[in-house]
Amino acid sequence: MTRTPRRKILRDVRSSSAFTKCGQVAALIAFASALAPSSADACKLSLKTRTPAVDIGPPVVLDAGFEPPTRDGHTLLPARLWIRLEPPRRGAPHYVLEPVAGHAPRGVPWGETLTAENNHLFIPLADSDQVQPFVFGFRIRALDGSRMGGASDPTWISFSTANPVSEHTAPRSDQVLFVLFVLGLGLIWYWYQREESVESKIRLAALAALVSVVFLSVTSAMPWLGLASDSPAPVRCLLGQEGSCLLRAGPAGVRSAELGLPAIAFEVQRWQCASAALRMGQVTALALLLPALVWLLVDPRHRAAQATTAVGASVGGFVFLVALLYRHSTPTWLDADLYWTADIALLAAGCIVVAAVLVVRQSFALMVPPSALPRATARFT
Repeated sequence: MTRTPRRKILRDVRSSSAFTKCGQVAALIAFASALAPSSADACKLSLKTRTPAVDIGPPVVLDAGFEPPTRDGHTLLPARLWIRLEPPRRGAPHYVLEPVAGHAPRGVPWGETLTAENNHLFIPLADSDQVQPFVFGFRIRALDGSRMGGASDPTWISFSTANPVSEHTAPRSDQVLFVLFVLGLGLIWYWYQREESVESKIRLAALAALVSVVFLSVTSAMPWLGLASDSPAPVRCLLGQEGSCLLRAGPAGVRSAELGLPAIAFEVQRWQCASAALRMGQVTALALLLPALVWLLVDPRHRAAQATTAVGASVGGFVFLVALLYRHSTPTWLDADLYWTADIALLAAGCIVVAAVLVVRQSFALMVPPSALPRATARFT
């Protein structure tokens, strides 16, 4: 072998060995980079922090009270405490009662977890058949899991059986209208007695009749009675709504079911007939007397208006009798509360009759006196 080819072979061996070494180094670097953690994972581990706990503020008590035991039909509702809270800022935490001072009733769950319902705490009391007088104060703390918040301001509740609080209900509209009607008629009658002019007396009588017609017409839009129903509010019955009122009241508006179905149907039909006759009398009185009374206020000497008022007295008497019939035909087996609307209608109808009689009586005084008429004299010779 020559020297030159040997050199060539040696040169080739060196080059291949150098390539092999570089490949091995590159493979080691790639394997090390695959086993090393990524930069994103390293950032995630370094950014983990602990969030501080949020403090729970003290709850705000808006109102609180005590409800003594009541009887709903045959069921006894136990006594309970109720507390109205301000809506919390975050979530709906639970609450815990803490005593402050005083003597609390038995059964108050001190230290137990209570859940609010629509921002209200309802606490039924055990052994609440006979509740003794008490006065006590309490505080409330909010709970969020195992953490307890600040305490509220002390709140005091008292109950005494010596001077029970009387229930004051606002007067109904029919009661207010009846009182105003009586006062107005009394004022007109006092003015009528002190008046000396015949025309002024006719005007005052027409005014009283006109006010009575207006009040009589108003009663058609007012409830005449209230029927007990399943709901807390009674069912108010207007004229012409007797059948629908019975349907809405249901079994709660009937005191007893001893009567048979034919007897009940007969009483309801009689009641509806009296209501229809009463409504007819109201419309007739309004259509007949309203123009005549207004005309008498303008011209007390108008004979047609005086005659119409006299005819209107019969309509007033008819309404008076029909209103009595309506009161008498109301079924006795109904659990009904009669309103003062019937009294207003009776008083208005009676006032129409009396005012019409006074108008007719004073109209004769407007006639020419007998002394002013020419007298015929006869002479006998």
